Amino acid sequence: MVRWSPSFASCAGALANLGMGMEDVLREGLGVHTAPFSVIATTVINICLCDTWKSWGYEPDAACRHSVGELGAAYASGIYTLEQTLQAAVVLGGIAVVVVVVVVVVVVVVVVVVVVVVVVVVCIESSGVAGCL
Repeated sequence: MVRWSPSFASCAGALANLGMGMEDVLREGLGVHTAPFSVIATTVINICLCDTWKSWGYEPDAACRHSVGELGAAYASGIYTLEQTLQAAVVLGGIAVVVVVVVVVVVVVVVVVVVVVVVVVVCIESSGVAGCL
């Protein structure tokens, strides 16, 4: 249904201007929760559904969504243009990638610290402080 939306080609063009291919975004972002593509794919779907409903004569009186859907709500409300909405999705997806990397690094550091502390405690308990130095 998204591919038949009046704005599908416009979304593809806007993504191409941002250096991304629509088919790549949909292939990598649908059915998974992986940054940055899931954010962008969800936004494309929101835009396309909004414009499909509008082409059928339905105009929203208000738009309210959560998380990534807020971008679609901003588009549906006329706050963002199609291009601005997709640009925001690309930026948000990039931020999500950075957050995932930071979380992984923090988890690795915490695991290393816990292992070191456990080794030191076991060494001290079995050999005393002098035997561990």
